[in-house]
Amino acid sequence: MINATSATNSGNEPYSNMPVTSALVADTHQNAARQNLPNNSAFSEKKSAATPPLQAREELMRHAEQPEHHDHGTNSEPGRISRSVINFWLDAWLLVNLVALGIIAVIVQFIFPPGVAARGWLLWGMSYGQWCSIQFGSLALLAVGVLVHVMLHWTWVCSIIAKRIMKLKELPDDGIRTVYGVAFLIGLLLSSGLVVAIAMFTIQEPK
Repeated sequence: MINATSATNSGNEPYSNMPVTSALVADTHQNAARQNLPNNSAFSEKKSAATPPLQAREELMRHAEQPEHHDHGTNSEPGRISRSVINFWLDAWLLVNLVALGIIAVIVQFIFPPGVAARGWLLWGMSYGQWCSIQFGSLALLAVGVLVHVMLHWTWVCSIIAKRIMKLKELPDDGIRTVYGVAFLIGLLLSSGLVVAIAMFTIQEPK
């Protein structure tokens, strides 16, 4: 009887203890996993420190895709004059030259007697012819300054002509802009020389 009962109990024992054994095995695996893996907070901190946030990564990618812009303002390279300083002094020189040219033109036109009557007249030790020479020199300097000013702003001039006047979508590249600049300068010199040549051949001598 005892053997039968024990046999019966021993026969039912594996089936009755199976859920307990499965739970023990699962707890054993979980404990082993906890021992092998680091702390969740520490692991998340390391992961967040190793992987930058999405916003920071997008900003880095945006900066990498953008081309470099050379600042011609105050943040220029050490030992190099910035473009803004050059434009300032050039504009200041053009203003002074324009004022001087206006004063000399008023002196020649209104202070000295007109024409041949100005022969022998002196102003500050200079004759009428000398004042006319100073006027021509000031005019030449002003023309050179204006030409240099246009050269420094040639990209802006091409941009206005291409996008505002000709309604183009893209600005021509540097090579095309240089060709346009040289052609403009040659055309300006040729037209000026043509006007001077016409004046030389059409002037009339006194009778």
